[in-house]
Amino acid sequence: MGLQGPENTADDKAFTQQFFAKFKRAPSAKSWVGYVAIRTLLNAIEKAGSTNAEAIRVALEQVSHPYGDIKLGYRAFDHQMLMRVLVPEVKTQIKDAWNYFDVETRAPEKPGDLDIFYGTPEQIGCTIT
Repeated sequence: MGLQGPENTADDKAFTQQFFAKFKRAPSAKSWVGYVAIRTLLNAIEKAGSTNAEAIRVALEQVSHPYGDIKLGYRAFDHQMLMRVLVPEVKTQIKDAWNYFDVETRAPEKPGDLDIFYGTPEQIGCTIT
């Protein structure tokens, strides 16, 4: 039923199972990213105690949720969500229509390298306010 491994959280597994039950197929990467984004947005609305856009923006810069050994959240200076990138390799023998690749690696490997991986304020040059 799609890519499932020890790195997947209980929430990931529940999302995948519910998605599969409803749509009879595994969720795409876009579906998962949307799921993570809406969870973060709802956390920010709850923290802000409001649906006011500015209050949500401020809260988005403060909320995060654990994901394995990292915390998914948005940086204040450019609003980039910091998460690992999966580098897949297609399986040589595909026996399941929803499980056709293995994760070769995750980048960056070390949680402390997320800021380096996504760039510094000087490298990015972005000054979103």
